[in-house]
Amino acid sequence: MTAWMSFDIAEAETEYTHCDCCRAVTVRAHGDLSEGQSFLGLYTVTFAENGDGHPPLIILFLGDLTETAKREDAWAVRVEWRPEGLGVLDWDPTAKASIAKFTPLDRCDVIGTPFAERFWAMIDAIIMKDSRLKRFH
Repeated sequence: MTAWMSFDIAEAETEYTHCDCCRAVTVRAHGDLSEGQSFLGLYTVTFAENGDGHPPLIILFLGDLTETAKREDAWAVRVEWRPEGLGVLDWDPTAKASIAKFTPLDRCDVIGTPFAERFWAMIDAIIMKDSRLKRFH
C-alpha cells in the first residue's frame, strides 16, 4: 500500500470568500485527517474558485487542537501547490511570533527531517482524497 493511502480525510465545511488582494472568489475547504481510529489534525485548502490567480495553499494543523492545549502541543505547516510541485512555505516572522494556539513550522522544521516522509504522505492523502481538489489533478 502507498503511504498516503493509510490516512483518511473527512471533508468538512466549504467557505466562499473574496481574496484580500484581488477580490476573486476564493474557496476555503476544511477537513479532518486521521489514521485508523486516531485523529491527527485538521487541514484547510484555499484556492481561487476559477482556478486563476494564487496557487492553492494547504495548511495542515497537527497535534492537540483543543482549547486548553499549549502552543507546543500543536503544529501547523503551510504548503503551496504550484503546477511544478509542492513546497513548504516559511511563516512571516511577525505573524509567527504572534501565534499563540500552535507552533508554526518552517521549511527547515520539515524538509530533511524524520517527519518529512510522513508529512508528505499526509499532504498526498489530502490532495488525492478530498473531492474538492480533483480539479487540480
